[in-house]
Amino acid sequence: MIDYIGIARKAVECADMVKLLEGKGEYRCEFYYYGFPPDADVTDWDNLISRGIYALYNEGGYDYIPDMIIEAIKEMCEGDVEEVYCAFRVFFCAVMYERREFKPAPFHISEQIKPVVMQAVFNNKEKLSKCFDWEGWRHSDGMWGAIKRWVKILKEKYGECLEYDMEEAE
Repeated sequence: MIDYIGIARKAVECADMVKLLEGKGEYRCEFYYYGFPPDADVTDWDNLISRGIYALYNEGGYDYIPDMIIEAIKEMCEGDVEEVYCAFRVFFCAVMYERREFKPAPFHISEQIKPVVMQAVFNNKEKLSKCFDWEGWRHSDGMWGAIKRWVKILKEKYGECLEYDMEEAE
């Protein structure tokens, strides 16, 4: 069994939030989802966030975690296409957890990170379109296609990202 709280605790205490959110090195947690190979995504964000970061935050004494995540996301958005993809996936997960009724997120960051994440996505459209790693293999336009699909879900299910037109992006 994976110790998600332990992984999150180490990342927080070692100031390795970027590495955690990008699933780098010892912070990578294999993604398991029925019908997908384990390398179908960078890391298991759902469990890292809900059973790791949120659970650690709920233990108390880690009130600075939201700020660490926000700063990590900003740094990731200035990185390469894979880092931008990871930043978007964390944003997507944050929205889902913040909006759900059962066991909602203990803190909210999606509105704070949305502008920087979406700007990075648009700035990297061409590179995302040419990247077929992870979820990108399922779309003719690579990771851009995957992100378009997720933005559509955010719009339809959560009323988020309504101000962004993925089809008209240049």
